[in-house]
Amino acid sequence: MKKGSNQYFYHYNARGDVIALTDAQSNVVASYEYDAWGNVLNEVEQDSVKDNPYHYAGYQYDKETGMYYLIARYYEPKHGVFLASDPDPGDDDDILTQNGYAYAGNNPINMIDPDGNRYQPRPQDIVKAYVFVYVGGMWVRSQVKQGLRKYAGKIAKSFKPPTSKKNKGKGKGFKNYSAKEIEKKYGLRKGEFHQVKQDIIKDLTNKKSPYKASMKKVGSNPDIHLSSNGLIRVMSRNGKTSFDTNWNIKHFLP
Repeated sequence: MKKGSNQYFYHYNARGDVIALTDAQSNVVASYEYDAWGNVLNEVEQDSVKDNPYHYAGYQYDKETGMYYLIARYYEPKHGVFLASDPDPGDDDDILTQNGYAYAGNNPINMIDPDGNRYQPRPQDIVKAYVFVYVGGMWVRSQVKQGLRKYAGKIAKSFKPPTSKKNKGKGKGFKNYSAKEIEKKYGLRKGEFHQVKQDIIKDLTNKKSPYKASMKKVGSNPDIHLSSNGLIRVMSRNGKTSFDTNWNIKHFLP
C-alpha cells in the first residue's frame, strides 16, 4: 500500500486475512485478529495506516457499517450472512449452495468467497487435494478433507502431474490472466493494468523488498500470475522459474 512517498507491506495468514502491515524498515505499523467469520477481535493501527481498507480474507472492510465488500454483494460477519441473495442459484446436488445468504457454505474455516458469487476451498486446501490425487489415485475421495470431496472429483479427472521444469509452479490456483481480463475483473480502465504491473515490479525489485533476490532469478519483464483472490505469483517469460508472494494485486490498484 502506498501513501505519499511511503510504502507499506501486507502480511497474511493461511486464510488470506491481513494480520499485519509493516513499513519499509520492517516495523509493524498495524496488527489485526479476527474470529472465523471475520469479526474483528483486536486491531492496533498507527495513524499512518488507519485508512487501510483490507482486512479479513483480503476483503475491503467498511468500519462504519462493520461489513465487508465482496464485489457482488456485502457480507455481514456478526451474523455470518450476505445482505443480498447469491446470484448463483447453487448446485442441485449440494443443498448448502442453495442457501442464497449463507457465507462460505457456513464453513468459513475451510472456505472463502473471493467475489461474493461462489465459495471455494482456500488455495492451500486445493493444493492439498492435488497432492492426494497424485499420491492416492483412486482413493482420493475418501482421503481429502471434509468439504473438498466434490472438488477432488473434478481435480482427479483433470490433474496431470508435472513432467518438466516448465511446469514448475502450475496447477495451484494461479492463472496468467490477460491484461483485458484483469482490467475487467478489477474495474480498471483500458490499458491501466500496464501501470499496475510496473508498480508491482518496481516494488518487488526495490532494495527494501524481501523478493529482490527472487526477482533476479526470473529475469526482466516477468509475467504476473494471480490466484482467484488476487495473490501474486511472478513467472519468468520462459515459464521455467517462478516464486509466490504474499502480496495482493488489490493493494496496487489505483
